[in-house]
Amino acid sequence: MMWDARRDADRQSSEDGVPDGSLSDGVLSEAPASASARPAAAAPGLLRLIRALAEDDRVGAIGLAEHAVERHVTAFSKADQAIALDVLLRDLACLQGFAPHLKGFISRVEGHIDRLHRGLARGRREHRESRAATP
Repeated sequence: MMWDARRDADRQSSEDGVPDGSLSDGVLSEAPASASARPAAAAPGLLRLIRALAEDDRVGAIGLAEHAVERHVTAFSKADQAIALDVLLRDLACLQGFAPHLKGFISRVEGHIDRLHRGLARGRREHRESRAATP
């Protein structure tokens, strides 16, 4: 039988008391209603997917989680991407509190988020410098 992260995450979320919902509605298709919407919380589907991938502990799971994070963040405007990353870090810290046995996996995802954050900061700095150099 093939492994299905969505099925496992939905099952896990119902065991944890998290309202049921399809991951396909959360991770890749959940975009803010408008481009100016501020992220208040990470997509619940994204957190369920990360937890399911961490629980399953298969080869390539970290790559899938990192890709899901990147897809989630790109749903926001450039100005809000740093905020979305901060919110995701907060929500991952909460997840780690509920599931401390996932600390290693979550720490690796947090490291990827940190790299994305640094990339955003570097991009903003380079943009400011190029604007300042233009007469």
